[in-house]
Amino acid sequence: MQGAPPSHPGNTRSGAGVRTHRGRCPAPVGAVVHPVGVSATPSEVPEDEVDGLYGLPLEEFVPARDALAKRLRADKRREAANRVKELRRPSAAAWAANQALRCRPEAAQALLAAGEALRASQEELLAGRGDASAARAAADDERAAVEELVAAARGLAGTKGFPTATTLDRVRETLHAAAADDETRSLVASARLDRERRAAGLGPFAMGPAAAPERPSRRKDGAPEAPDRARPSEGGGRAAPGEGKAAAPAAPGPGKPAEPAQAPRRRAAERQEAKRRKEAERAEAKRRREEARAAVKAAREEERAARARRKEAESEVRAARERLAAAEADLGATEAALTEAARRLADARDAAAA
Repeated sequence: MQGAPPSHPGNTRSGAGVRTHRGRCPAPVGAVVHPVGVSATPSEVPEDEVDGLYGLPLEEFVPARDALAKRLRADKRREAANRVKELRRPSAAAWAANQALRCRPEAAQALLAAGEALRASQEELLAGRGDASAARAAADDERAAVEELVAAARGLAGTKGFPTATTLDRVRETLHAAAADDETRSLVASARLDRERRAAGLGPFAMGPAAAPERPSRRKDGAPEAPDRARPSEGGGRAAPGEGKAAAPAAPGPGKPAEPAQAPRRRAAERQEAKRRKEAERAEAKRRREEARAAVKAAREEERAARARRKEAESEVRAARERLAAAEADLGATEAALTEAARRLADARDAAAA
């Protein structure tokens, strides 16, 4: 499942990752674009240009989005401009996932196919009709595709350097979520994620490293407990001494379905997933608090700068008013001098005529 990235200026491959800076990978297969020569309606968003936003370096997303919205508004396409303006800037993990999906189209397609197979096999298992080996194989395929995409994301260089381990964990969880959530699957297919997602509801095969072979459980006395298939069936012989407490559970009564063999593992995986979800929620809340604090700090600095500019402007206004008053005073004095000079000239003429 090792797909090479498409050739693109500005991209160079290093190990399993794709190093990008100003270059970008093309739109994923299946992205919605307008045919050349077909004009959009006033309310229709230019999907090809919107798709291009998600392939830009992260720091260029907002300026490019705002420029597109401004152009649409100038073209009298106000509704489309408003919809573009509402597009959310991707988080660092969402941006990294988008670039990996665009640079590894084979792995992206493999992820979607394996996720669909994994979901179907899990549904079969929960219904008591499935094959655990098929579910495990689908999980292995899905996990391999996710890890290839995470490796590609690891090589992405942005203005703040390469993604951190925490960001890569969020990329991994977001890609896993495509197997369980239709909305996430659609965003992964188009490589237009704007925030990280959480995987849930796919049982023990969905996430994490490949499952190790099952080890036999132990009784309270420390002795290994025989696997289910090695236990004598009910009524199949006398139990050995000391085995009364470790006897196999009674068969379900008529009309009561047997619990799938994977149910304990599924419940353990769900508990682990709940724990992971809480940790992710705490990390997300912390990140939002830090962003809010940074926004408040920036707003305060802007307010101080605005006050300084206002004070400077008021000082300039006062100086201008003082200059105006002085000029008006000079003008009055000049007019008075001219009037006096005219009077003296008239007196002189009268005296000369006499």
